[in-house]
Amino acid sequence: MSGAFSVRRSFIWIFIIANVVLFLLFRFKQDSMRIGLPAEASRSPVLATLEPFSLTRESGEAFSSSELEGGPWVANFIFTRCPNQCPMMTARLATLQSSMPPEVKIVSFSVDPLYDAPDVLKSYARKFGADPRRWVFLTGDKEAIRRVRADFKLGESDDPALHSLRFVLVDGKRRVRGYYDSEGTDSLKKFLKDVRAVWSDHE
Repeated sequence: MSGAFSVRRSFIWIFIIANVVLFLLFRFKQDSMRIGLPAEASRSPVLATLEPFSLTRESGEAFSSSELEGGPWVANFIFTRCPNQCPMMTARLATLQSSMPPEVKIVSFSVDPLYDAPDVLKSYARKFGADPRRWVFLTGDKEAIRRVRADFKLGESDDPALHSLRFVLVDGKRRVRGYYDSEGTDSLKKFLKDVRAVWSDHE
């Protein structure tokens, strides 16, 4: 009898512990949903928060960061007179755009705004097959571009040749979620994975 009682008592304790664990998991999931995070925890950290900006797109129309709110987007910095790195980075992003959810937008900021007028950017975008429905090329006055670069924490040099070659993933609340080497295969694999993850979180 004592052996049967001991076994029964063990089953009771296992049942109690299992229910406590299930309860704690349920509470964690609810708390995660309440603070706006996926239940399995955030897939990527918040590295910076961007201030709102207003610039001019390649079509000559005004463009506001409010047009990007609500969904993730990818940013990079280029200038059209760049002889090698910018064309390669833009071509790489043009290839990657088909691997990203179509709702994810792409924003290329010119670091040479005195030269990169809207018509110059429009010609550059057409050259690389950029989809104007999702990919914008932005220019503006020098100070506005400087502020944007400072927000992205990618350096503020006045020399266009010293701009960053990284892709930046931003969520729908203007929060930077990742920086990625545009020339590294492993980095680009992680980039695509994180883009899909942040998009999934948004949905």
